[in-house]
Amino acid sequence: AKDFTILVKPEDFVEWEGFTTAGEAIDIEMIEFRRGGNSKNIFSKAKKEGEKKNGAKKKVKEKVKKNASKKEYSYAIQFMVDGEMYEFDPKIKVQ
Repeated sequence: AKDFTILVKPEDFVEWEGFTTAGEAIDIEMIEFRRGGNSKNIFSKAKKEGEKKNGAKKKVKEKVKKNASKKEYSYAIQFMVDGEMYEFDPKIKVQ
């Protein structure tokens, strides 16, 4: 498996949307903060479900808290492909 890390700054917006390798849009069901050590959630909610807008596939959009510490955080992304649930756990690094 490959490690994925995105870089953000306090008060940045992060939007998760999903696509298959063939380019087909998929639903992002949920984003969930993974607790570890003294890590704190950097978004308004530790768990947020995907939302549909204008008939498009589900996405999740969150804003990084203004006081987020400059370190790496772990989140789980749950998404559906062909009726099957998958989970992916990239890192988010606050700069």
